[in-house]
Amino acid sequence: MTLDETPLRVAELLRELDPRMPPANGDWAAIEHLCHLRDIEADGYNVRVAQLLKENEPLLRDLDGDALAHERRYREQDPESALRDFSAARA
Repeated sequence: MTLDETPLRVAELLRELDPRMPPANGDWAAIEHLCHLRDIEADGYNVRVAQLLKENEPLLRDLDGDALAHERRYREQDPESALRDFSAARA
């Protein structure tokens, strides 16, 4: 899969489900994953690596992902808009 195909594949997967509904195991909803991917692409991987290296244990970060998703209001965001932004950042 090329860089250009990734957003298309994500869009295909989103069409098959309700992006705001979390899976039965209580994990993030698809919209939260999509927004997280968008933010990683928008920030750039070097920014994320630098953040990891600032942690005391970079392989076992103390970041609370649920709190981050709530703080950034991922679940309230529009999936189509997040997908467009992800595609633009990926390109």
